[in-house]
Amino acid sequence: MAESIKRNLSWLTVGNAVSKPLWLIFIIFLCVRVLGDLGYGVLTATLFLAAIINVFADWGFTQYTIREVSRRPDQASTFLSNLLTLQIGLSVVSFGLTLLVGRVLGYEGAKMSALVFASLYTIFLSLTTHLRGFYRAIEIMKLEAASVILEKVLVVAVGTVLLFATRSTTVVLGGMAGAMAVTFVGNLLWINHRIADYRPDRIDTTFTRKALAHAIPLGLAAQFVMIYLRTDGVMVDAMIGESAAGLYGLAFRIIEATYLIPGIVTSVLYPRLSTVFATGDRTRLIGLTRTGAGGLFASALVMSVIFAAGGRYIIDFLSGDPVFSGATLALQILAIGLPLMFVNYTVATALSAADDQKRLAIIMGFAALFNVVTNFVMIPRYSFYGAAWATVTTELLLCIALLLRLRGVLGRMEQR
Repeated sequence: MAESIKRNLSWLTVGNAVSKPLWLIFIIFLCVRVLGDLGYGVLTATLFLAAIINVFADWGFTQYTIREVSRRPDQASTFLSNLLTLQIGLSVVSFGLTLLVGRVLGYEGAKMSALVFASLYTIFLSLTTHLRGFYRAIEIMKLEAASVILEKVLVVAVGTVLLFATRSTTVVLGGMAGAMAVTFVGNLLWINHRIADYRPDRIDTTFTRKALAHAIPLGLAAQFVMIYLRTDGVMVDAMIGESAAGLYGLAFRIIEATYLIPGIVTSVLYPRLSTVFATGDRTRLIGLTRTGAGGLFASALVMSVIFAAGGRYIIDFLSGDPVFSGATLALQILAIGLPLMFVNYTVATALSAADDQKRLAIIMGFAALFNVVTNFVMIPRYSFYGAAWATVTTELLLCIALLLRLRGVLGRMEQR
């Protein structure tokens, strides 16, 4: 078991080690320098808004697929046929809803066009992520690693060419959306040929209804997470303006870049935690969760110190423009919550694997509500620095709530 985890972790590490630097160079270096604070503000706000709304198209289907197919691999084709079809339909609805919300927020002209392409990019990214759930479920992470690398190479290559050719946020997002669509089709063809057939004749409304009943709480939890992670940038843009959104977006993107570490670890742990919970092995569940959380906390603590001490140099290097200097303090504030975020990743993954998605959704819902309210209070008074403090405070409260809930789940397992 330990060797399998190490092998899968190694593959995901390789995949992210190759793809993530490409993405970071593009999104927080090239885009910042070429688009400036206003253009980068539009890029950030539209991508964040699209991500918030589009998560409604994936009502926990990805996590549910990973969990169930890891337990019942013979049902992979049924899950693919039913849930992917449903997600595509919901994606069409989310696209329309995104444009409607954009109108309400006053988006028009080039900014509305940017939102259209940001939404399409997000939709195809979400659909591709769903397909990668099958790689994780059968624990062949080298396939996911290859898929991620090819995706980032294509998206970054197209985006970079259009960035320097046009210096237009809208055109860049359009290129990213097109590249992401190609990635989705490629993954679908590969999975259909090698892992699970997409069979329209297997679409079953009874199966879909039952799957929804189990998956929706996971989807709610994911939606609430997206709200409290992405709403800051949208609210800063709406309440202060595109320039402030660009500065806050740069600070947040730097912090977000570190999420690849807990993302890799929990991707490997999730199917294994799910299997361990199904067997009732409480000791093993505690051990895996504690090891994951402890290692992630230590790594996040080191990065927090680096961001606190070198925040100004990092911002100056990435932007090359004094107008972005205000992002330094936002970066340092957000770094305070980084260790909490890494622990929350692990504990939430353990709760999801333990079929506690309903309580997890409730906890995430309160966290999202708290974050939105806190932003409404803090942003007018403290600009985007208030948004950074709202994120840190939310992470602290969320950490306490998740740990208390995990303690309750483990207590029930002991009584079995």
